[in-house]
Amino acid sequence: MDIDEESEGELFDHCITSWENIGNKPAERYNALRIMIKISEKYPELIVEINSLTNESYLQNLADGTKRVIIKSIKKLNKKHNFEPLN
Repeated sequence: MDIDEESEGELFDHCITSWENIGNKPAERYNALRIMIKISEKYPELIVEINSLTNESYLQNLADGTKRVIIKSIKKLNKKHNFEPLN
């Protein structure tokens, strides 16, 4: 499904809010991150923001398997776009 740029921005912002709320259900947070990654494929400049939102403080309440999937997805995203995250 294609949506306009403004709507993508609103969706990305909503997903950030869902992801940042560590009290949300893990599935909701994971799906919000998946959407953010999908949008960043079109707007690679958003990768910096995604990297800052996937530090350990945001991952601490997730199951180990979910953490591994997220870390792997972020590494793949960074590699695809030749981005070196700040650690």
